[in-house]
Amino acid sequence: MSAVSDTSPTLATTDLAAKDRNPPSAVPPPGGPLLDAIEQHAAAGCPAWRVAGRQVWVPRLLTAQVSSDRISPYLLPAVEDAMITGAVELAWRSAEARQQAAALLAAALRDLNGQSPASIMRMLADADVEYSDVRSVRRLAQQGRELWARLHGWPWYVLPRYEEQWWTRADVAAEWDRWRDPQRWKHAWRGPRPL
Repeated sequence: MSAVSDTSPTLATTDLAAKDRNPPSAVPPPGGPLLDAIEQHAAAGCPAWRVAGRQVWVPRLLTAQVSSDRISPYLLPAVEDAMITGAVELAWRSAEARQQAAALLAAALRDLNGQSPASIMRMLADADVEYSDVRSVRRLAQQGRELWARLHGWPWYVLPRYEEQWWTRADVAAEWDRWRDPQRWKHAWRGPRPL
């Protein structure tokens, strides 16, 4: 005879009941409302990357510092400095840094702002970064998504691969809610200390 009765709640049913009481918030679709929400929470202290000095912010899900002077081993120093300070010219100093910054920007503009590859191609051309066709911009955005995932950037860190209507996924919405929780970041490290 079992010591546990069939009528007692199990851990699994208790967890499901808790999830039903607090379903994840809906994530706004790509575009203005999503960008506005991200910027508002970044201003309130939630950690976020600033993309190439433009008014596009990417939520940072983790804030671990890898060394005393670097945030990520995946970013070129010039690109990291540009993301921290907002000084765009830092990211455009070398061809390698330009490529990395353009990939990050293309992914953020495509996925968070909902811009078309043609629009992104025109924007990059204005910044003296030439891409010959829409297909090359799509490849560039994919490179940016992979780098954002390594940087713990939302939503790419959560997504195993890019998919249409990613903002409707429950796991993406759950991480959105966790990132927006001000108590989570109250005492978190947010980046290099000012000099």
